[in-house]
Amino acid sequence: MDYQEFVNKLIEKYGEDRSKLIEMAFDIQEQYNYIPKELLKILCDRLKIFYAEAYSSISFFKDFRFQPKEKIKITVCNGTSCYFNGGKELYEELIQNLGEDYEIGFSYCYKCCAKYPVVVIEKETLLNANYQKVKEKIRSYNKN
Repeated sequence: MDYQEFVNKLIEKYGEDRSKLIEMAFDIQEQYNYIPKELLKILCDRLKIFYAEAYSSISFFKDFRFQPKEKIKITVCNGTSCYFNGGKELYEELIQNLGEDYEIGFSYCYKCCAKYPVVVIEKETLLNANYQKVKEKIRSYNKN
């Protein structure tokens, strides 16, 4: 979907109401995993607001990104329960099978010990994780 088409969908959903800019920004980031400058300029033209005003409002919130992420961060719990109940093997499988688009590492206890192994993908916690569940979850980060 090109930027103009996506902006048209946003306007259809929210109208040309500039007070809905933050909601629109959430939709943009959900679709593209960041807020492309070109798309925001098109949206600003439609909402009749200055780009600087929109950027200032959106960038106030730390959850918004204006550059695509370089790597998706995947962290496998290295706590005792997770490590001895599949975490070590899952970590090795992720390292072996995922490409270089992923930053894979260990972390210590997420306090979900009965739901081992635990994996955190970006900020989302995946309980009772296995390789297939991780692959399904990271698909949502790769759409754009």
